[in-house]
Amino acid sequence: MRKSPPESRIKSREGIRSFRPSAAGPAENGRGGRVERKRLLQKEIRRNIIRAAERLILKSGFGRLTMDGLAREAQFSKATLYKYFRSKSEVVSAIFINYFDRIRERLTKIRDKNIGLNEQFRQFIRAVLESHEESRNLSQALLLDEAFMKKMGIILADERRVSSEDRKFVRTMKSRFQEMTAYITDFLSQGVREGAFRETNPALTVRLLGAAINGFCHRRPWGQVETDIDEAADFLYGFFMHGLAPRSGSRKGETR
Repeated sequence: MRKSPPESRIKSREGIRSFRPSAAGPAENGRGGRVERKRLLQKEIRRNIIRAAERLILKSGFGRLTMDGLAREAQFSKATLYKYFRSKSEVVSAIFINYFDRIRERLTKIRDKNIGLNEQFRQFIRAVLESHEESRNLSQALLLDEAFMKKMGIILADERRVSSEDRKFVRTMKSRFQEMTAYITDFLSQGVREGAFRETNPALTVRLLGAAINGFCHRRPWGQVETDIDEAADFLYGFFMHGLAPRSGSRKGETR
């Protein structure tokens, strides 16, 4: 069995990465500093494995992804690989969790900005569109993969009729999606409370917004006209704000 690469050097197809923590003071060189360096190293190894899995899916498809092949692609021993992922399902879950986490991180940074809620909303939309664009090739490869679509079919299945591993996969996917939905719903609710948006049903608004964004994200396979991310974000923002903006008065023909 091949030895795992030493922890001070992480190899991947993208090149050899050296993980060298920056110089730390005496207080950081104690147990707390070692724990933090170990956590960062494990995070980097995990990220490299996920990237390797994405490359294999793009190259050969989800159906041909195996733990043996993933270990070779990531250039880790199987023993190291199984320390981080016990199965193919866990790897796929990690790919989706990584996608949701990237979006959540971007939305959090936007929400922390000292800008108005209207501009935050526009930047929210752009961030989601941009995140999907970065993963477009991978998402298209998965959508065209018969084995993956069969795998995703278990989300609609009765949990009592699927394996414990698949049940965990389903619950993880649903949980992350619900967390993202709740995050944006909370933002819209804040906008209603502060008068930036008119009162509406935030949960239904998020569902409609998600459907609209998906329409832009998955337009390409159907040969429709390309739309720039900024153009799409501005259009969706303007479209939704026309219905979300506070009403200063009734328009002609409207009842009060």
